[in-house]
Amino acid sequence: PRPLPDREASREQLAQITGAPNDTLWIGQVSVLRSWKGHLDLIKAFEILAPNHSNLRLALAGEGPYREVLEKRATESTHASRIHFLGHQNPWWFFRALNAAILASTKNEGVPQSLMQAMFAETPVIGTDVGGIPEIVSHRNTGLIVPPESPGLLAKNIEIMLSDKITQRMCVENATSRARDCFTLERMGKRVEAIMSAR
Repeated sequence: PRPLPDREASREQLAQITGAPNDTLWIGQVSVLRSWKGHLDLIKAFEILAPNHSNLRLALAGEGPYREVLEKRATESTHASRIHFLGHQNPWWFFRALNAAILASTKNEGVPQSLMQAMFAETPVIGTDVGGIPEIVSHRNTGLIVPPESPGLLAKNIEIMLSDKITQRMCVENATSRARDCFTLERMGKRVEAIMSAR
């Protein structure tokens, strides 16, 4: 959408929903809650970061068959009060509220809409080296890429994206440009027309 939702207003909205302070740093994921979407690894990565980042919180948007498992795991965490399950949300304001958007999938991943939406929303992205994710996230170019099922490395790269403003700015600028050049409906339509006319 143009214009995009206001970033500060989006963060205030997320803080209001969760009861968090307005100065919270947010990492999050938008996806169906399935076992292979990597939420357990993301929770572990958050737990690695949480002791040294008192203002950091994890927000998970989406619904799915794995929610009960994930919520049980979250309640067992020392940092349970800082892990939030939000159910279905409009992705645009949610991505604008995040300081980093993550997709921690472990397998079965195509080309994810959620990371493309985050790129359009001018939010830094981190993905795993799974399926079609590396087709849109180029490491240290349009975002950061980590191996799947590696919460320690995921935590390290989240730390980089949150603290290294130069890398963050470069990745956002490159990702936004790539999204507008390659991932629009107009671009897709022209490519489909080219394939059809070549037959």
